[in-house]
This record gives sequence, C-alpha cells and structure tokens, in this order.
Amino acid sequence: MSESPDLVASETSKGTTRRQFLKLTGATTGVLATSKLWKSKEFGGLVPKRKYTIAIVPKGLDNPVFALAKLGLEERAKELGDITPVFTAGTTTNTELDINVLEGLVSSKVDAIGISCNDPIAYIPVINKAISKGICVMTWDSDAPSSKRVCFYGVNSFAVGQKMGAEMRTLLHGKGNVVIISGDPSALNLNERILGVKSKLGKGITVLNTVYTMDDTPTAIADLEDTIRSYPTLNGIVMVGGWALFSNEGATPLLDKAKGKIKVESFDPLASVVAYLRDDIVQSVWTQDYWGWGYESTTILHSLLTGGGWHETIPQPSHNVVPADWKVWQTRWKATSVGQAAKAWGEPPFKAPGPAGSTGPIRKWKK
Repeated sequence: MSESPDLVASETSKGTTRRQFLKLTGATTGVLATSKLWKSKEFGGLVPKRKYTIAIVPKGLDNPVFALAKLGLEERAKELGDITPVFTAGTTTNTELDINVLEGLVSSKVDAIGISCNDPIAYIPVINKAISKGICVMTWDSDAPSSKRVCFYGVNSFAVGQKMGAEMRTLLHGKGNVVIISGDPSALNLNERILGVKSKLGKGITVLNTVYTMDDTPTAIADLEDTIRSYPTLNGIVMVGGWALFSNEGATPLLDKAKGKIKVESFDPLASVVAYLRDDIVQSVWTQDYWGWGYESTTILHSLLTGGGWHETIPQPSHNVVPADWKVWQTRWKATSVGQAAKAWGEPPFKAPGPAGSTGPIRKWKK
C-alpha cells in the first residue's frame, strides 16, 4: 500500500526537496502520470494518489458460483483506478480455512474486506478483530449479522425461499413428496432459504428429508442420485444451492431419467445448469447478482473508505429462470467465456446510501 499523506508530509517537513520528493515517489522530470496523482495545496504540486487494497472473500475458491464476483471486482477496480483488488478464500468451502485467510488479510493490513460467511457465528471474532484494527468490513451473499460489520449486500434469503416453496407447490399442484438439498449446514443464507421453502410448500406436500452437501459438487451429485434411489415416492427436489448441477447431465443419470416424473427447482443458473433447463429436466432456477458480489461490493467498500454512508442492508434481486429462458442465459455465459463478462453482466454502480429497497440505519466508516 502507498504511504499515507500524513507520512509524506512528515518526510517533506524534514527538508526533502520537491525534486527529491518526486524522485522518491517514482515520478521523473517532465513526465507525471496524472491519473495516479492528486493536487496538494500544502505542497503546491502533485503527490501520489491514495491506493486502497480491497479484498473480496467468497465461501471457497472451488465454487464456480463465485467466478463472476472475481471479474466484477477486477472491473470495478479498473474503473475506479485507486484500488488494488484481492480475491481470495480457502481452496474449498471450509469455515476454518476461510478464517485463516481472513486472519492473514488482517495481518497484512488491507483497507477493506467483503466476506461471504459460511457460518454466521464463527466469523464474528475475526470480523470484529478486523474492525478493531481499522479495516472496513462488509458481508455479501451470506451475513454475520451479530458481528460489527458495517453492512450486508445480498438477496433476502428467507423471501426467496418462500418464492421457491410457492413455485414447487405450483409445479406439484399442491400435492406430493419432496427432498430439500442444501450445502453447509451452518450457512445462514441457506438455512433461511430452507425455512422460507417450508413455509410455503403447503399442507399437501411432505418434506421427506433435508440433505447437506457442504457446497461440494461431487458430494452433491452423489447425494442427489442417492436421494432419487432412496425415495421411490419422490415427486420434487428443491435445491437451495445448485451444486449437483454444476457438472453436466451425464453426471446425474438418475435425475435425467426422472424427467417428467420429478419436478426440480434449484439456485444459480450457471452455464452447466442452462442445459438442464433447456432439456426441461429442471423447471425453475433462482438467480443472484453474481457480478455484483464483486462489482457492487467493491463500490460500497470504496465509498465507505472515502466517506460515503450506506444503509445497513442493501438488497439484491432474485429472479426465476424457467426452461423458456435458457437461450438468454446460454448467450451470457458464451460471452463470458470469450472475455466479454462486463458486457454480458455489467450494471451501473450503486450510489450511496444504496438502491431502492435498502433498509436499516445509514452507516459510515470511521477508521
């Protein structure tokens, strides 16, 4: 990270000449990279622009649902020009690994961190420690509401779960047996989705089991196939996270054969999931703002670091993608694969104190 203006002032007050100062800061006579400099009345010239290191931390690097967040972070950092972007997490979805990563970020004294939390309780000590060390922290996707984080950006998971429950009730005409498939049993966002689903399924639909897959695709595929094998009276599957579909149709032969017999609802229409929609193996998939996890979270953190105030809860929409929509989503992922992610997913940056629907007190960051 760059030296602070206070440190620069201290050095120049000890007798450093302006020529020496420019040399020390990497500028050469007659050539000044003005995009990286800002005016200073105190020194009567140009001094280095403040750079901020912002880290975005997903639940795990092996989860493909977070890939767009990295691209969104990098795009917003490029636009703002004064951000060093860091995208890091544990190699797999693992609370202990992620907390170790966060401890490392605290030790390296980054300026801000945006976290998707595997566990709403386990992350509290490291979040609060970061805050106490002068690091601005927000959560996105999955919250730790009892921590001292400044704000949360994400979907209302309980409300989306309710929509999922109502949709499955419609697909089954109000009668049948379902299994719910989730990820990490500690994840607040997933547990809120489950509660929402159950609240709207209706009396005619029985939940036979809730299966937890630890956000792991091979485990989720195996559990999905075992579920179909174990419950011959199964009519519906509700996946509050779509890990079982993050491979290809050939990896789920029993699900493929169940087309027309078992109604399937999931989350996150990634490229592999689009094929399931196209072939009507899956009838409903709910969205999140994957690009925004990186892009808008960086916008919020940068604004907080530079004096902006934001509502405590910043909402993210979730839409239902049905088989008729598969071509639209296929086009988006194809564009992403050839380096046009910003064109396919780009959106205007949020403005403080947040988009319509933001709730809670307006909070500012003071180091």
